[in-house]
Amino acid sequence: MCKCCYYVHVPLTPEAAEDWENLYRSPDSRTTVFTEAEFTALQDGVFREFSDRYHLLIDVDEEAGLEYEDLDDAIGVTEEYLAKSRSEVERSALRKLLDAMRFAKKTGYYVDIDAFTLFGLDAKPVGGVKTSDETWRPETGAASAGGVPGGGSIRSRFGSGPSLDVKGLAAFLEEDARAHGIQFMEGGWPQFPKGMLLDEEPADMLPWRQRHAAADPARTVVCHFDSDEENYRRMAHLDEDLPEYRRFMGMAGFDLSPRIQWDEKLQRFNILLSMLATLYVGNRGVKVMPNFRTGDSGTFESLNAYPHDALFAVGALGCADGHVELNDFYLRMKSLVALPKKLFYYGTLRDEYRKTLDDVCLDYKVFPDLRSRTFHRDGSDGAAGGTGKEADEGESA
Repeated sequence: MCKCCYYVHVPLTPEAAEDWENLYRSPDSRTTVFTEAEFTALQDGVFREFSDRYHLLIDVDEEAGLEYEDLDDAIGVTEEYLAKSRSEVERSALRKLLDAMRFAKKTGYYVDIDAFTLFGLDAKPVGGVKTSDETWRPETGAASAGGVPGGGSIRSRFGSGPSLDVKGLAAFLEEDARAHGIQFMEGGWPQFPKGMLLDEEPADMLPWRQRHAAADPARTVVCHFDSDEENYRRMAHLDEDLPEYRRFMGMAGFDLSPRIQWDEKLQRFNILLSMLATLYVGNRGVKVMPNFRTGDSGTFESLNAYPHDALFAVGALGCADGHVELNDFYLRMKSLVALPKKLFYYGTLRDEYRKTLDDVCLDYKVFPDLRSRTFHRDGSDGAAGGTGKEADEGESA
């Protein structure tokens, strides 16, 4: 599975300008995203003239640099094309290009025109060519009651609270996923079948502990943007909670913390355990919305566990203050890996991240946390709400 991506980058520092091959993933660059239709309009028009004037090869899987000394002339040429443009798509593309070139003129750097093919890993499970979509065996009816083989509950077998056998629970959940036909990819990530994922937009999103505030459960997604302790508690009650999950439109993936200052093995384990717990519920008839959260850049590959163009849930409350540049960079890179159709934010979306989402042309919807809704509705301090999860130092959404 592959998808073409179309960008224009402007470096912001001398170091970023020098390392032009890695400019597309540098936090010290400004990126403008173009749709395929916009890029095609530029190729059929102004880019063709750029190629002749500045001896550039502008095409997919080619990278072209428009030098600083050519910017004044290129801006003039683009303005002429804009004045005689014939379609709104072309006008939109030309305005974006002009904005990038004028910005580069102010900063004193070049403009990098970058179009490339991005290949996904979702069709490469370990041990064969079959995918989860082909082998998935969801449970239905009475067979989907949950529990553990031989009887008993998950809680009775693995404990709960401080006595929870986390490794034992993880091994059980992995075995359960494989028993339901879930394939595992390179890197050990489970491959979520497309049929398990929610493909309709919810009317609301609420954390588990506040689910009773849902006006319409059939149109509400239950999320787990809460403390690690609460996530572990729900994992210990997975089988017992199934009837409650089924009252709702779907559930967002579990949300154990993969804090970026932790050892990467622990980050990966928490992401994996969250996925396996989510699969346990999804294998029993509950629609799932993947969690967009990762740890540091070494864990971004976990997003290949989900099909492209999926709807993702994001806990905006997990974005810590003081890490705006890093979170902005992570958000841009994760969008390239996951290629989501739309993000659904629970919490308060900061203006900086809203701008990033607009820059990369990623559709999103914000569901304010219940505390904010209460405050805005009646002017109180909103004490009835809150997810119980505060932003952690060094934590990334």
